[in-house]
Amino acid sequence: MQILTKSVTNNDLNDIIDFDNRYLINMLIELEIPKEQLPSSLTINDIEQAILRGDVLEWIVIDNELAGYYWFEFKPDYLYIAGLAIKPNFQGMGLLQRILRSAEEKADEHQLKSCRLLVIPLNGRAVNAYLKYGYKIITCNLASYFGPQYPHSYRFTMEKNLSFQENTGIAIDSREIICTDYELIKNLTDQGYVGVELIRSSNQHNKENKILFKTSPRRSSI
Repeated sequence: MQILTKSVTNNDLNDIIDFDNRYLINMLIELEIPKEQLPSSLTINDIEQAILRGDVLEWIVIDNELAGYYWFEFKPDYLYIAGLAIKPNFQGMGLLQRILRSAEEKADEHQLKSCRLLVIPLNGRAVNAYLKYGYKIITCNLASYFGPQYPHSYRFTMEKNLSFQENTGIAIDSREIICTDYELIKNLTDQGYVGVELIRSSNQHNKENKILFKTSPRRSSI
């Protein structure tokens, strides 16, 4: 199996928009994510601006077939994973881990301290995957994150800090919170709690998943 990457160019604008709609937004619809929480479709302007900024925007190609894409944007203090999507028939092959490693490498090249991304709280599969890779939930973005036309676009901001070893000592406090209790999660993260583990509902309903939040001596504001 040959895995290659190639840059997205201005000739690929419609292709990447179509790919994102098919393999990200449609996947979220299949997971029964409420319509009001779905991301908006990419636009030609989004991609053109990313290319002009010098963002990392690349296809993943496996044996001459487009398998996925990823989009990294460089912020002053962190690398932002602005988007990614993987075709279903290529999932479970380690491509997500490959993308996240690439993000860390790019962050290191630019001397950035962390990688961040946004994830829909009801997308338990994604939340769990990022937590297992070392990301933590550092805040919950409340209504209107994407503007007034998206009044219920709740998102977790997840971060992997690259500048120090994680504190593995005993937490000062821990709380298990339903993943849709957005106000409480925002209040907790404002106090220094971070989400570290997904606790799946016994009936497999994403709305009833819980997140384990902890504080540590390093982050506590208590």
